[in-house]
Amino acid sequence: MLLRFAILVTVLEFALTAVASVLVTYTEPPPGFATENDLRELHLSFTEHENRRWTSVDAPCYDTRATLDGPPASLFVSLRTDALRTDYDFRRSREVVMGGRPERGETVLITEPIPGEEGYAVRHRAPKYVRFELVRLRGPEMLIVRVIREMPYDSLPAAELSRCERRARVVQELLMTKMRWRE
Repeated sequence: MLLRFAILVTVLEFALTAVASVLVTYTEPPPGFATENDLRELHLSFTEHENRRWTSVDAPCYDTRATLDGPPASLFVSLRTDALRTDYDFRRSREVVMGGRPERGETVLITEPIPGEEGYAVRHRAPKYVRFELVRLRGPEMLIVRVIREMPYDSLPAAELSRCERRARVVQELLMTKMRWRE
């Protein structure tokens, strides 16, 4: 009798563990995604939103794309979970090369290291758009946040670039808190 009870409890324990892992896996988005609720919490209105999980060399990557309103811009967030220092250096060197080509626009690269992580920001002004991008590398994880805005004819590029920067920085801070990079 006691043996049957022990077997029943063990089977029930395995079943509950399996159900709990499935529920956690499929109901909670990974912290690398900028969810719709996150954007609402930051008071960033949007019309389109998409989260996508994909793998790069057997490592999960999490991408978010959104079209922001007021003023319209596109947001791209990517978390690479198994990034190497080489990946980070390649991205940075690509920006340095673009900065040396004035026909592609004006690029300013800002180094922003924090103890325990590497980081840089890109302020790019082209004739038809502005782009602000933040890249952070902490251990094997690389977080990329980019906001691009097409330039209206009647606006100042510096003002539009500042709006892009503010949006990118608030999204980055929220995600770094969610991922426990900041306590």
